[in-house]
Amino acid sequence: LAVSDSLGAVTVLALARGTLEVVATLPGHSFEAWTVCFSRHEPSTLYSGGDDCKLNCYDLRTSEQGAVRANKSSHGMGVTSMVSTDSSLLTGSYDEQVREWDLRNIKSEQRGFGVGGGVWRLKPRPGEPGKLLVAAMHDGFKVVDLGDGGRVVQEYREHESLAYGADWVTE
Repeated sequence: LAVSDSLGAVTVLALARGTLEVVATLPGHSFEAWTVCFSRHEPSTLYSGGDDCKLNCYDLRTSEQGAVRANKSSHGMGVTSMVSTDSSLLTGSYDEQVREWDLRNIKSEQRGFGVGGGVWRLKPRPGEPGKLLVAAMHDGFKVVDLGDGGRVVQEYREHESLAYGADWVTE
């Protein structure tokens, strides 16, 4: 398990004998660490994003207690959501952008596209990884086609509040 906190740290925990044990506490952000995810392909690698606009990469195999790679310049505002996919890492930010990263290099994104509103949640569609559900805080909920350059193919704006949570039903 990995959790991020308001002090800017990421804590990795293991469930052992019915209790949670701290494996590592990884400092990495100057402000709130909003999001964290493990690499889909390498369980010793995880990523975090925070209110300081940083995207961090950690390697649990190293003895270092911090990020082994970081990007401090690509996100214009705080990194609020991320998900590891079969081929890349996707991040969402208050700056209304979704960015796609090559997992081997987080110096610059492979591509990015605007969805409006400030991105709070990203959820790939199970069984159909080319579709992405986005909760875009001030601009509703959107379904994005990643195979079509990030084009918004469906939207829901009928609510009168902030768009935070979103999920798919799997059949």
